Order: sequence, then C-alpha cells, then structure tokens
Amino acid sequence: AEARAEGGAEGRAATGVAGASKKRPVPEQLVRDATRGEVGVVVVFELERLGRSMPRIVNTIHELGEAGADVVDVRRGIDTRTGMGKAMLYVAGVFAEIEREAIRERVKSGLAAARKKGKKLGRPRLVFTDEELEELRELVAGGASLRAIHRAGDFKVFDTQGKPRVPSVAAMSRALRGV
Repeated sequence: AEARAEGGAEGRAATGVAGASKKRPVPEQLVRDATRGEVGVVVVFELERLGRSMPRIVNTIHELGEAGADVVDVRRGIDTRTGMGKAMLYVAGVFAEIEREAIRERVKSGLAAARKKGKKLGRPRLVFTDEELEELRELVAGGASLRAIHRAGDFKVFDTQGKPRVPSVAAMSRALRGV
C-alpha cells in the first residue's frame, strides 16, 4: 500500500487468517485507512487476498475506490487506475459469478439425486441413553453450562452409527428438552 501522507510505500500482509474465516481484518483496515487518505494504491498478488467471494472482492475494491484508493493485482495484471483494468476486474467478476452459480446448481442436483436414491444426508443423529441424559442433567445441576460441557469435550454420546461424539450445545439442549 502506498502511504500518501509520507509519500513513500508501506507494506502490509494478512497473516494468521484462515481462508474460511469471514472476518478479513486487513482489507477492512485498508478501507478505513483509504477513507482517512492514508492509502492510495493497494497492491495484491491476487485479488482473492481481498475476500473469499467475488462479490466481496468487488465490494472491497468499490469501497477502496470510493475512498480514493486503487487496486493492482500483480498476478493478473489488473490495475484499477486504468479504464481497461476496471473493465477486466468486472469481467472477471462476471465469470466468477457464473462459475459459482454452476457449482451451486451441480451441488443441488447431486443432493437431489442422492435423496431420490434414499441416501440420508447430514450428520448422524446423537442418541442419548438414559444414563447419558442423567449425567448431563447432573453436570448442569452442578452449575456447568452447556457451552462449558461442550468445550471441555469430556462428555461424549454415541451417534446412530455407534461413533462417540462430543454433542453440540444445541444437541444437548434438545436432549434436555426431550425433543
């Protein structure tokens, strides 16, 4: 990122953020800094570093543009300081959306076909025995919250396939309510 106030360049890196995380602290901070006039150009190796989905990436680039900052994608050669760069960005966004929709449709078709064949989808249900339910009630009566019981991981229940699992807070709550 180019620091306008100092006239020099400043680098920032996103580290320690999982790809599946919805929180993207560095792009959000860049938008705030651009709004304050501290960032003029954001240089990324690839646009995917700005967000998980093309709509989020385009939104971040739009927010940066509104704040007066441009974006350069080194790998694809996209530079929003030029008209052609902006056009390339939006064309790439259209193709990414088409691909996402195609994937969504394939997944829906696959799930429908599996259901039609009688395949049960989703995680196997937990089966609380009377003893396990009594143990859970005793833990709660002793002052433990369902969240604390879940986080400790010591309390396990067998699912319908006979595998021991730590029940979720929701599963324990349903079991206590008799649902």
